Amino acid sequence: MSETHELIWAGRPEGYTRAKREHKAAYHSAMLSVEISYRRRLVALPHIVWLWWHFERLTHTQRDILLSALEHVPRWFPQCMRRDICRKAERAADLLAADGDISLLRALAYMHCAFAALLVDGRHRKDRAHVFAREALKYVQSGDPRQCVRVLRKAGEIAREVPALGDPVSYWNEALALAEGEADTPVQARRIRMLMLAWASTHSNAT
Repeated sequence: MSETHELIWAGRPEGYTRAKREHKAAYHSAMLSVEISYRRRLVALPHIVWLWWHFERLTHTQRDILLSALEHVPRWFPQCMRRDICRKAERAADLLAADGDISLLRALAYMHCAFAALLVDGRHRKDRAHVFAREALKYVQSGDPRQCVRVLRKAGEIAREVPALGDPVSYWNEALALAEGEADTPVQARRIRMLMLAWASTHSNAT
């Protein structure tokens, strides 16, 4: 996380001023990250729109923030726009591959592709999501532990809808152990526990 991003997260006014001065993309991506974390999706919308229209000019990290915000869209969201999200996600993965990037950002890009595949109606949506998620998991053993947590958490979320990927709880357990250990990220640990509680509640009701 950049110094500017940290200032914004801390609620420091100079962070916003600095981000606007440095680069509009940095400002919009930092603000989007904050607003989505607080689930203020309507407030986040202008930042999503700006980043969407400047997609090719964004850094890999900024594309990751944007696509993370678009993983879950309302039911009324039109199919044509869902397909656009698929194209953007695949474009982000292609750009990382073209740069020869084998970091966890590439794993996250494939996870975005998996989420995007599930957004689109079609017989093969789960098959496509499975392929993308499996590709993402190839990179999970290396790199920043905090990003590993995100990849594993997302794998569990995909596995809820794609049983072929495995047991979602196994991914969440691995992610939680990492979040509470080497990665030391309480925010991710809290999100994972909430996912596990929701899954346990739904699963127990189903049985």
